[in-house]
Amino acid sequence: MTNMSDATLNNAIEYTLTTYCKNPIADRDRYAMFGIDSDLRITGYDMIADFYYCAAHIRQNIDALLGGPCFTGVLDDSQMARVIAAYNGTGPAAARYGQEGVDAIDGAICRSGSLYWYE
Repeated sequence: MTNMSDATLNNAIEYTLTTYCKNPIADRDRYAMFGIDSDLRITGYDMIADFYYCAAHIRQNIDALLGGPCFTGVLDDSQMARVIAAYNGTGPAAARYGQEGVDAIDGAICRSGSLYWYE
């Protein structure tokens, strides 16, 4: 689901813990099942945790590409394309992935397309 290596996932988690002083998974979801910690730091194990891990990596990319820790502001399409591309790596394929991501989001906003999730 998260489409990232374990090293990238753990780097994003450590970045969130260090920079934002919190676990990337909200406590209400982290301890939802009988108070058991669901933060196993393994991709593909839990869909909800995977969404949080994705968000942590995207947040890390935003900070890295757009002005440092705790960046706040609105991203324009070119900035959003860079952030999405960085999620996929570097090079022409990543740049294409970034632009396709922006196009998909714009299409969903204009209701001319839709976003989809794989399970």
